[in-house]
Amino acid sequence: MELLALVLTLISSTTAEPTAQHAALLHMRGEAASARTELEAVLASHPSNAPALFVAAALEAEAGNLGAAARHASRLGGLSPAPPQARVLAALIARRRAQPGERIDDALIEAWKEVGRPDLASSPLLPSLDSRAMEILPPELGAEVKERMSAAERLVFAYDGPANGRAHLDLALDAAMTAEQNPLAVNLEILAALTSHEPMPGELRQDARRVAARVAPIVAARDPANGYLVLAGWLASGANDTPMSADDLALLQEAVARPRFEVPRRELLAELRQMAAGLDAKHGPVRAQLAALGAPVPLMRLWKRAEATCEPAARARASVLLAATAKRLESSGTMLERMLSLGLADTAARLSGDERRIASVRAEVERARASMNALREEQKRLGTWPFAGPWREWDPSREMERLERLAR
Repeated sequence: MELLALVLTLISSTTAEPTAQHAALLHMRGEAASARTELEAVLASHPSNAPALFVAAALEAEAGNLGAAARHASRLGGLSPAPPQARVLAALIARRRAQPGERIDDALIEAWKEVGRPDLASSPLLPSLDSRAMEILPPELGAEVKERMSAAERLVFAYDGPANGRAHLDLALDAAMTAEQNPLAVNLEILAALTSHEPMPGELRQDARRVAARVAPIVAARDPANGYLVLAGWLASGANDTPMSADDLALLQEAVARPRFEVPRRELLAELRQMAAGLDAKHGPVRAQLAALGAPVPLMRLWKRAEATCEPAARARASVLLAATAKRLESSGTMLERMLSLGLADTAARLSGDERRIASVRAEVERARASMNALREEQKRLGTWPFAGPWREWDPSREMERLERLAR
């Protein structure tokens, strides 16, 4: 998910005047030729512009034009003082010569480690990931495109309000009218909208329950082996303060026991790419990527429902099942699911009422959180790099693997 922050950061202060920052954005959109033109304009006026030399070297290194990359990197290294990115670029280019088939983000990590893991965030040449974005990427869809968009397409690609906003809920209810024809990505978005809207407006509760009852079995049938899809439908069927019944607990137990329990991110991304291609031939892949990175995983309602369960036997069983759910998610490839796993484990321990177990689980949770925070800090030290591949070819199964590689 860090890639979403990166792309939004890069567009936060774009202007009509050529800049290295805007060239980086163009490159990440897939407009490498336009990015090169903009960089040439910057360097023609300011030959020693460090950000422009940095972006130009990175762009050419990713494209495999290693001679051009080396020239830009050499000029960057000749500045006084030379930014530390120049040393990393030199190592990266050498690595690309030796291993041209290696993914650019993997090559970058190894090059960075080879030169001593310098703190590139302390001398940034592009904005940090913590910068706040003021615009959206890609450009706003045209009026004629919006006019022909279905409710399902608007829900996924055009809604930009709060997740618990009334407009979001109304749009989800409209999109549910075509539930049988919708891609899985849309139906999961509908269920998430019902789940995140709390409290549900009284006049819409009946409609929401009806929609959940209609969409949930369609989602579950898409992949009967994946228990997460069963859970996603069930979560939309009751409010946060609804205690878990015996039937609810039985459903959760059965879902967690299925062969797989995962957010099907690769399948969702493939569907979103197909949908986006019909709306925007130029920026469709980027629109799909943004939608995939922002796909909701509303598991917080699961522990809210468990916390609302007061009957002792049911509460004890809920504790066991939350712990089992956490276990299924703890090896997920994405940071979000790993963090949700920790939240579920912590809640499961609290529900048990066993002080020794609570202390043990909380210590384990804190160790895991500290480890993930350390990985995030290590990633910050790597700085911001304007590569298109890691963004456009995001593999959800490798997010945590990449972070862990930084620490090795």
